[in-house]
Amino acid sequence: MRGSAPPLCGAHGGGAASPGAPVGNKNAEKHGAYSSSSSGGDLDRRISELNRKIARLSDYIDGHFEQLMTDDKLQGLLDAYGRLVSRVGRLERDRQAVTGDVDALDTDLDEALAVVSEILGLDLTG
Repeated sequence: MRGSAPPLCGAHGGGAASPGAPVGNKNAEKHGAYSSSSSGGDLDRRISELNRKIARLSDYIDGHFEQLMTDDKLQGLLDAYGRLVSRVGRLERDRQAVTGDVDALDTDLDEALAVVSEILGLDLTG
């Protein structure tokens, strides 16, 4: 804008328009576990949902183990299981960051290790 020192364009404070992004622009809005709209309850809901999926997958693997071994499908199901458990771990970490509840994370991780130990027939809890 002429006459200002230094000269400014409309986007940077000059002209009739106010500087910055247009009203309603959400480009800088935070999202995920660290947003102001996220809460421990929302994370609890997601974690519970994933735990139900893990339990269903575990029941399926247990009920069809022999068939899965002969069909070579067990590896794919165990990979999916591992991804689900990993996602729960990340959500638990996010919940801890939001709520500050360290004990819940330890408890949930111990439970997840116990389930994986049982499925694989290994002791991963010690």
